[in-house]
Amino acid sequence: MNETLFGGDVYSSADPFATAITYDGDTVVWVGSDEAVSSGTPLSGDFVAPGFVDAAVDLRNTDGYDYLACGVTSVHVIGTSEQCEAVSGPHVVAYPTDAREGRRAVRVEDVREASDVTDPVFVCVDSASELAELEGLVRDSEWKTAAQRAGLRVMVGCDTEVDPEVWGGSGLAVTVNPHHTRDLHALFNAGAQVSFSLTGNPWGAVRAGVENGLSARAAFNASTRFGFRALGQFEGGVLAPGSTVDMVRWSATSLVVQVADPRVAAWSTDPRSGTPGLPDLNEAFPHVRTIWVGGRSYDVPSESV
Repeated sequence: MNETLFGGDVYSSADPFATAITYDGDTVVWVGSDEAVSSGTPLSGDFVAPGFVDAAVDLRNTDGYDYLACGVTSVHVIGTSEQCEAVSGPHVVAYPTDAREGRRAVRVEDVREASDVTDPVFVCVDSASELAELEGLVRDSEWKTAAQRAGLRVMVGCDTEVDPEVWGGSGLAVTVNPHHTRDLHALFNAGAQVSFSLTGNPWGAVRAGVENGLSARAAFNASTRFGFRALGQFEGGVLAPGSTVDMVRWSATSLVVQVADPRVAAWSTDPRSGTPGLPDLNEAFPHVRTIWVGGRSYDVPSESV
C-alpha cells in the first residue's frame, strides 16, 4: 500500500525542491510537490532525508551506539564475528577480524604483498606509521591494481595527514573521522573516494566536515551516499523513484543553502542550480522523529536522542 508524506522538505536527487514523497513497501515511487498530493501524512514542516551511513564502526574500541535514534540506517562494522552478529537495527555490512577469507578486516601487515589482496578486505590503519606504509603500497602499481580488483577499503582510525596525491588517483575507498583528518577539501578536490565514520553523531560529522573545508553538501554526501560507493553501489543513499526506503524524518524547520567559499569549493548556490537546503548546523542539531529501514518505520521518542 502506498504511503505519502507531504508538507515538509524532502532531500531528493530527483527533485531538489520536493516537499512530498510516496513509497510502496520498501521502494520510493514518487517525489514532488504538495500540489500533486490529495492525502497522506503531514510532515508539519519537518525534513526528510536519506538515512545516514556510518562507513566504519570499530567494535574493537566501542560497543557501538543506538544507530536508529541517531538517524543511521546502514553501518559497516569491524570486530569479531560475535560482535558483528550482535549489531541490530540498521542494515549491517560486517568485516570480521577473525575471518580467514571473504569479507574481513585486516591490518596493514596482512596486505604487504599484492598476492595477499584477493578478497574485499577493510584495512585498519591505527597509526601514522601504518598509514605511511600503506601509502607506500598504494604507490606500487601492481599492488594497487590487485587492491582495486579485490575491492579493498581503508579505515583511517587515527589523527594524521592523509596524502591526497596518493588517494586521489587510487580508486580505493577511504573512510575517515572528519573530526581527526585534516585538509579534507584537498582529498575531495583530488577525487579521493571518501566516506565518514560518524561516531554516533552524524550531524556533528557533517559540521566537522564543513569546518574542515568541505561544502555542507559534500559533507552530507560523505555521511550518506558515499558509504554506498565504498561498497561499489552507486545508486544507494538517495531518495528517488526506485530507491530503497532508507530515510529519516527530522525535526528540522530551518534549512539553509551554504554560501560557497571560492577558496575551497566550486559549486553554485544559485536557486536555479538546484542545490537543496540542509539544516542550519549553527543551531541545535535536528533530532529523529521517525526512521525507515528498508521501508519499516520506527518512531524515536525525543528523550532517546
